[in-house]
Amino acid sequence: MTRGHVIFAQNSNINYVRQAYALALSIKKFNKINQVCLITNDSIPLEYIIAFDHIVPIPWGDMASNSEWKIENRWKIIYVSPFKENLVYDSDMILLSSNDHYWYHLQNYDIALTQNVIDYKGNSITCKNNPYSECSVCRHQTLRLFLQNP
Repeated sequence: MTRGHVIFAQNSNINYVRQAYALALSIKKFNKINQVCLITNDSIPLEYIIAFDHIVPIPWGDMASNSEWKIENRWKIIYVSPFKENLVYDSDMILLSSNDHYWYHLQNYDIALTQNVIDYKGNSITCKNNPYSECSVCRHQTLRLFLQNP
């Protein structure tokens, strides 16, 4: 059974590939299970490639070509991830310690969503009314996924 970390990065006016690189470095620094897959159609600078174990192109065309937020292609993650078990991250995250313990806690779930998301200062960024909707504080969708491929 393979386990890995998946980052979906599609640049707009923000360089999400650069953010994914920083996240991948933090995953590798803190985790024993540290295989990282980047899913993107953007060019990747040579110096970033070393941080990723797998680089997978976004398949089946770009459904977000006219979008700024670029979330329309995220549903494809489950189909192209090289791992059986996946921790899926937004590219603008960074780890400050290991999260390897999640593999144990999530082993009995096919899918799990995070709740009560906090920023690096300990402030809640999850919407109080609906934790799966866009948060007015951070203007960011707080949905994170654990996916287990069939």
